[in-house]
Amino acid sequence: ARTPDALNAAAANVLDGEQRVDGAEIGLVGQITPTWQMTASYTHLRGKVLKSNTKGTGANAAVEVETGNELANVPENSANLWNTWQVSSKWQVGAGAQFVDSRYSSSNSTSRHRVGDYQLLDAMVAYQLSPKVNLRLNGYNLTDENYIANVGGGHAVPGQARSAMLTASYQF
Repeated sequence: ARTPDALNAAAANVLDGEQRVDGAEIGLVGQITPTWQMTASYTHLRGKVLKSNTKGTGANAAVEVETGNELANVPENSANLWNTWQVSSKWQVGAGAQFVDSRYSSSNSTSRHRVGDYQLLDAMVAYQLSPKVNLRLNGYNLTDENYIANVGGGHAVPGQARSAMLTASYQF
């Protein structure tokens, strides 16, 4: 992992640090009925900094401030659920939810902030116009949740607001 050069603090970062993520993921995909499909997943991660040369500032200039801390932007828990129903030979609808646990903006003890968890709800409706043409309307973040999608490096990226996308596809 990138870490400051222990012998020359003014130099660029070197690959001398160590990080590890332990975890497990489970996913299920199934045809519940002839017209209902479901996809579900759950992930549990524990990301840690095992070795770093990052020092504090001021009175803490000699203190290493990352080792033992959680990795930045690694949620401990996340889950997804998506359902699709074939309503008729031409119509299909879908709905799903996503959960992402809170996480830290940095591994540095002196500058990290905890970013809150979030939940999103999405939906879809599709119409098979012909054997080769499909129209699909997707709705994202239907509850218009305000959330931070990514953090790190001194910045935060806000998540997508409520939105919709209409697509047409042609199969050839």
